[in-house]
Amino acid sequence: MTPRLVIDYQYRRNPRVGWFLLVLGAVLCVGAVLSKQRLEQEVMVLENHLQGASKAADAPAAAAAKGRTVETEISEAEEVTRQLATPWQKLFQSLERASSEEVALLSVQPDAQRGSVSIVGEAKEYGDVLSFVRRLNQQAPLGDAHLVGTEIKEADPQRPMVFTIAARWRISQ
Repeated sequence: MTPRLVIDYQYRRNPRVGWFLLVLGAVLCVGAVLSKQRLEQEVMVLENHLQGASKAADAPAAAAAKGRTVETEISEAEEVTRQLATPWQKLFQSLERASSEEVALLSVQPDAQRGSVSIVGEAKEYGDVLSFVRRLNQQAPLGDAHLVGTEIKEADPQRPMVFTIAARWRISQ
């Protein structure tokens, strides 16, 4: 018979080496954790210092921006006050008194700051437009009304005349 072959798959080492490697790994892990905590604290301190410096640098700029915002709000409030104090009703009443059935107003664009009004409308005949301009000049807050331009709508079967009138608007409170 053949002799029996015994194979030992486990190598028997010195158990002290295993314990030594385990302790060394644990010490290295503890050292890495402590180093990480120390670095995180340093980063926090530097970030706080940087934020304090940026807040100090931004304070004058923020105060100036806030000052500009207040000035802007004041000017906007003054503009709203001027708009509310403008006698809009007188303007529209004078436009109503000057209008007739021969003229249809399409848009009225008043500019209170410049004291002007732009009026766009339609009429069937040129004479109706001229009569409307004459009546506008006779109305109290309006004056210096003049015809800026006319155009005939060729696409429309009735061929109305579209006109634009510019007028001066005397604003009296």
